[in-house]
Amino acid sequence: MTKNDNNHIYNEVGSCEAELYAKNHPLVRPKINWLLIGIYVFSLETIIICLSFLLYTNLVVTVFLGNMIAFFLHVKYIAKLVVKIHQRYAPTHVRRRCKCKPSCSEYALLVLKKYNVLSALVKINRRVRFTCRGDFKIDTP
Repeated sequence: MTKNDNNHIYNEVGSCEAELYAKNHPLVRPKINWLLIGIYVFSLETIIICLSFLLYTNLVVTVFLGNMIAFFLHVKYIAKLVVKIHQRYAPTHVRRRCKCKPSCSEYALLVLKKYNVLSALVKINRRVRFTCRGDFKIDTP
């Protein structure tokens, strides 16, 4: 067997394993604590409004800037929350479309944990738009 033959066999085995995984793995449906999220957002908004009154500044400008700063400071948490909401509420037929191991939502959580936010979002975009099309494959972060 030549080296190319070994690579071809490896790709077929990996493809078979990925296909079995994509069709049969148990779907994770994480619980989402909406009360905790609501309390967090409400307290963040309250702090921003109180600071605007303490600093005697324009309320609308301060709230807008405060929300933008809060968004950029918490974008990784927000991205993880969006993925978990997708895992929780997306129908099974939508979740089973992924042809990779690990699934796209699992990959997104792994990448968000491993890389910084900008690199993670680029990798997630690449995975969802390009890698997860066509044949079954194994694509770890």
